[in-house]
Amino acid sequence: MVEPGADPARIRLQFDGIRGLSIDKAGDLVIDGPEGVIRQHAPIVYQKAAGGRERLAGRYVVTGKREVAFHVANYDRK
Repeated sequence: MVEPGADPARIRLQFDGIRGLSIDKAGDLVIDGPEGVIRQHAPIVYQKAAGGRERLAGRYVVTGKREVAFHVANYDRK
């Protein structure tokens, strides 16, 4: 959950002891670890709206050999 005015692009996930990170065609995060591959499904991003939840486009972004961030499409920052 991101507070109003906060920037979700500043959120980072770091993974120690892995061989690499990638994002597959479905948008899932693929973590190549010492015990095998771990798959984290693509993020589901939404914003509270008057009618309930409004789904937003969002995805993982690999920002380093062991780091992932989030990209969220246009949304109401208030």
